[in-house]
Amino acid sequence: SLPTRRSSDLCLLIPVAASAGPPTHLRAPPDLDSKVGIEQKLGAQIPLDDAFRSVGNRVVHLRDLLNGKPIVLVPGYYGCINLCSVVRAGVANAVAGSGLVPGSQFNVVLVSIDPQENARTAATTKANDARVHAGAHVSSWHYLTGTGAASKSLMRSIGYRYLYPPRNG
Repeated sequence: SLPTRRSSDLCLLIPVAASAGPPTHLRAPPDLDSKVGIEQKLGAQIPLDDAFRSVGNRVVHLRDLLNGKPIVLVPGYYGCINLCSVVRAGVANAVAGSGLVPGSQFNVVLVSIDPQENARTAATTKANDARVHAGAHVSSWHYLTGTGAASKSLMRSIGYRYLYPPRNG
């Protein structure tokens, strides 16, 4: 028999970067491993009351999105031209192939780690994703942006460490 799921179940999809280009002259900081990485935190509590913005620029708390359903949480950022769109496509393909309906049986929640992104950026990305992934019910997904503090708090709670390198963006 299948294990019973709790209404607080959370599935986390974490993008992992890979380099496929020519070598670069930029050097990573010597302490990069302590600043960037993934630390698995199974069973950890996420901050449900931190405030984010929806594509409609409304304040949203993760607690509001639970509604007794599991959440697939996808960290990333909407202006990413490399890996984040590939991760979103993977989520869309998995959702479309699952036979489950997001918004009804579970929620897909994308959270930007870039504090410069706003509701307009999220709305544009959502519209593009909905156009490209018609069978994934993207219209019912939640694309959130937040302050640096809210995003960092959430990412820290799930063990997702990142930094913004000012010299190359």
